[in-house]
Amino acid sequence: FLVAFLKPHIQPKIPLNICAMCIAVNFTWFLMLILWAAGINVPIVIVGILMGMSVAGTMYRAEKFYKEKGIKNFWFVRLVIIIGGFYLILMLLRGNWNGLFFILLLIIFLTITASFLFQGIRHEDVVDEQERAGRKSSLIKKLDNCC
Repeated sequence: FLVAFLKPHIQPKIPLNICAMCIAVNFTWFLMLILWAAGINVPIVIVGILMGMSVAGTMYRAEKFYKEKGIKNFWFVRLVIIIGGFYLILMLLRGNWNGLFFILLLIIFLTITASFLFQGIRHEDVVDEQERAGRKSSLIKKLDNCC
């Protein structure tokens, strides 16, 4: 209730438009996680559930971004966010730092691969577009001419 009450006063001062429920959920699990790490008895199942809600919220925010930008393959990124988020939380709550780091790198790699490399655009199409736009110096052309 506090976040819902304060949000209209704080929102104009921050660039992101995040719902009050998301802020409250994130703040709650973050605070509970800090208390748990400090050795205070916190119901870790509740922390995990709240973190899972944040993963779902992240997926919906990403979906909006993908639609606005016209990026393809969100069906795959959705799976990466949900499944990867589940294992990320699991590794965190188990204290498996190597597993957490591996899962995080895997999520980043798979998301980047699906978002940028598999968009159904051929290299030749990009080079042609660069030429039509009158760009004489571009990363694509530099990569073409590097070897």
